[in-house]
Amino acid sequence: GEVIGLDGLVYPMFDRTRHVGTLNENERVWSIILGLDEGSINDPTTCVALCVTTEGRIFIPLPFVYDPSIPGHMTLPHMDQAILINAYVDSLIKRFNYYDNLGHVGAITGFIDSSESGQQLGICINIKASEKGLPLQIAPVTKKDIIADVQRVRGLLSMDGYCLMENGPYISPLTGAKLGDESQLIVEIEGLITDEKTGKPRDGNDHCENALRYATLLL
Repeated sequence: GEVIGLDGLVYPMFDRTRHVGTLNENERVWSIILGLDEGSINDPTTCVALCVTTEGRIFIPLPFVYDPSIPGHMTLPHMDQAILINAYVDSLIKRFNYYDNLGHVGAITGFIDSSESGQQLGICINIKASEKGLPLQIAPVTKKDIIADVQRVRGLLSMDGYCLMENGPYISPLTGAKLGDESQLIVEIEGLITDEKTGKPRDGNDHCENALRYATLLL
């Protein structure tokens, strides 16, 4: 039941030549699923989107990452974080032309970590989405099983040509400043290792990966 892989990596099957890229010219998104990991005073809040396409693939655009520990940033109230996350979701809707034949925005669902603070953020996201008329509904994860969650992501990555991640600069959702050269999700996926004592991913730089695991609950 452990998740130990090659050289202790949690996701040894991840390969940039197979898992990094962009949508085909005529490929369209017909479903968006979100996973969110609520941060703390020193940890980032993250949002990962799984975009199911008309070619039966999962496309994962650059994630939302707000890190209060970065200079020029600060710990934000849940409602302010919710505004930033809703802006991220709105950018996905516009980017992928996520509307039905009548011009209505398609439904978007997602899971957030079930901590008290996570549940509060989820409520704020839903409130702000409702104010904007977005059909977005975030619910708390009701049952965590790290081993099963990781195995689900590993299965996703093991299906050749099924899962594709976007890579690009890490941009602050608050200031618009460039904070890094690559997707934080890819950085985490490539670097996440297994704790030999627990057989589970070692806690640390895993906030986007956590959000990814929560999103896969709806696949």
